[in-house]
Amino acid sequence: MFEIRRNHTIYPGSFKKRSIGLMKRKTPVELVEKEVHGMFPHSKLGDKMRNTFMLMKEVNILIQLKSQWSLNKEIKKAKKENKQNL
Repeated sequence: MFEIRRNHTIYPGSFKKRSIGLMKRKTPVELVEKEVHGMFPHSKLGDKMRNTFMLMKEVNILIQLKSQWSLNKEIKKAKKENKQNL
C-alpha cells in the first residue's frame, strides 16, 4: 500500500506530497511525532500533551547530558579534595 502525507504552507502552489517510505528514510523522528500527535485529543488537554511530548531518543540524549554534567561535577569535586589533601 502506498501512503502519502500531504501538507500546505498557506502560500500559493505550496501543496506538498511526501510518501511514507521517503519520510521513513529522511526524517523518521518527524514521521513518528506527526503520527503520535494525531492520536492526542484535539482540545486544550491535547495541546498541553503535545508540548510536553518527547520521543525516547530525545529523552535518552537529555539523560546522557545530565549524567555527563553530574560526572563532571563529581570530577571537579574530587580534584578539589585532592588539592586540599596535598
